Amino acid sequence: MHKDRNNHLYTFIALLLVTALLLTGCGSASRTFYFSGSDDPLGLREIQKMVYEETLSASKDQPDDESSEENSADPEMTEAEDIADSSQPEGSEQEEETSEPEESTPLYDEEAMERYYALASGILDEVGWDLEAAYHWCTEIEYFNATPDDPNLGICWFADFGFDQKLGNCYVYAATFTVMARLLGYEARQVDGHILDFEYLHHSWVEIVIDDETYVCDPEFEWQKGMNGYMKKYGEEGYWELNMELISYMDDLPGEGSIEAIVERGWPAEPPYDEVVDYIEYLQYLEQQEQGDDWEDPNTGCVDDDVPVQ
Repeated sequence: MHKDRNNHLYTFIALLLVTALLLTGCGSASRTFYFSGSDDPLGLREIQKMVYEETLSASKDQPDDESSEENSADPEMTEAEDIADSSQPEGSEQEEETSEPEESTPLYDEEAMERYYALASGILDEVGWDLEAAYHWCTEIEYFNATPDDPNLGICWFADFGFDQKLGNCYVYAATFTVMARLLGYEARQVDGHILDFEYLHHSWVEIVIDDETYVCDPEFEWQKGMNGYMKKYGEEGYWELNMELISYMDDLPGEGSIEAIVERGWPAEPPYDEVVDYIEYLQYLEQQEQGDDWEDPNTGCVDDDVPVQ
């Protein structure tokens, strides 16, 4: 009787153990059980294997979260792109790539050059169409030291100023004569160089080429020194000592940024220059006042404390 009772008890305990093991295997798909040979008295290897395979199969069947989001978004994005492409006219994309910014109009164009050649022509009508007569007209230009001395402004700008105001510096003297010499049919080049006058200074003069011979014409030299500056040869006595290593020829048109720089300083790009000249004369008046010199306005005749109109 006791023996049968013990057998029933052992059987009950064994069933409890099996049930516990089965529940543990089903509840955790990540746990792995290892059995080998006689270590599996209850035959649980096959049960564990089956549960593991079923769990693994179920995990493979579930879609990945990120891939599912991408897949769900792709159709909508594709549809939106298709609509945008269909609404865009053909060739518009190509036009955007090949379009170029509009070129800015230069400050000195062909019309401006025709204007200053016309001014030179009018002067030649007055003095005669003769090279020496044109030269002497240039020597009578009133010297105006405050004129810009940047050779990058070009012949056109300095000639404009000289013909408009009848005053200027060496660049204006040379530019006006260069233009008139060209109108007379001569090969004329305006030179930017350096002269020795106690020290090397910037200076500008004109080269005239006749029968492969180069002659120097320097109206400002004649105005300043009172000596002949017409049709001289390099190295000739009675002329400036030049630094021939620092000679260059000026262009007709302004260099990049040169006109803009002058405009920023208050000079206009084209005539008339009256207001600028008045203002510079006013600055000269203030400077001479500080030095205690008398100064007379050439326009109004006012002296000393009478301030010229700006």
